[in-house]
Amino acid sequence: MRVWDGAGAASAWSAPAFWEMGLLDPSYWQASWISPGWDEDVQVPQPAPLLRATFTVDGKVQAARAYVTSLGLYEVEMNGRRVGDQVFTPGWTSYDTRLQYQTYDVTELLEPGRNAIG
Repeated sequence: MRVWDGAGAASAWSAPAFWEMGLLDPSYWQASWISPGWDEDVQVPQPAPLLRATFTVDGKVQAARAYVTSLGLYEVEMNGRRVGDQVFTPGWTSYDTRLQYQTYDVTELLEPGRNAIG
């Protein structure tokens, strides 16, 4: 990439870069909300829930992404290894107007056979 200033002078070419876009078409989203197995009662202290699922990978994975969000803060692990390096994710969010999600490249965390995410 290069840019031109107001006088028409061009910059040097930048090094190649990589970027990707999120899931733009609503039909691409194939997920459902995961929730703990109890009804919330704000009058009674309850532990933070641990949500965990297992799934099977057949063959070698070429590329895998995890799109993660929460109504609150989360930490996610795949096969016992932390996904991402942020804390207090997703950060401040006005839940009544939007819900932020984070995208993680989890290709290297997947193993042939049974996998766990929590």
